[in-house]
Amino acid sequence: MTWIGPVQSSGMHAALFSCWACLYELDQRVLLVNMRKDQGARTARAT
Repeated sequence: MTWIGPVQSSGMHAALFSCWACLYELDQRVLLVNMRKDQGARTARAT
């Protein structure tokens, strides 16, 4: 077994993971904004 594969792919894995973490963070922010919009719309309807 050679170690060339894991060494080469580790950089790609790190890049993919950081990209996924970034996307997850963005997703959470979008969800929060949408939740706030929903709450604002609900309160507007209630009044």
